[in-house]
Amino acid sequence: MRLEDRLPEPGGGGRLDARPGDRPSGHPELMIVRRGWHRVLTDGEVEIARQALAATVDGPFFEDWEFSSLFGLERDEVHAVLIRWRDELDPPHQFLAVDAALNNLIGYPHGVQGTSCATFFSAGLNDLEALSRKINRAALG
Repeated sequence: MRLEDRLPEPGGGGRLDARPGDRPSGHPELMIVRRGWHRVLTDGEVEIARQALAATVDGPFFEDWEFSSLFGLERDEVHAVLIRWRDELDPPHQFLAVDAALNNLIGYPHGVQGTSCATFFSAGLNDLEALSRKINRAALG
């Protein structure tokens, strides 16, 4: 099932009192995410996020059979976010892809370390963790 099939219709059934971090009724896999959450990122952080998405899609970190279970998205959906992730068409989808990429690169036991990681992204583990915290604060409040 594609993410688009799981999203609520625009303007349909949304709560007026919903806040960032809330989950839409009927869609427990999604959260209310602030539009423009990525505007708080510096150019360097934007590049780190892009590299994390690229490493997630093209790197040796995550097997196809487990990808959707780890990310809540298919690999091609994350690739679509990589191509156009800074537009504002779908903030929950974008946030889910970037947040999952960072969290899984940081914490999942993918077994790729050291120089292998350096070929995919220029940031260190501390940079990825700091970026993950910043994105979560900006998106979820």
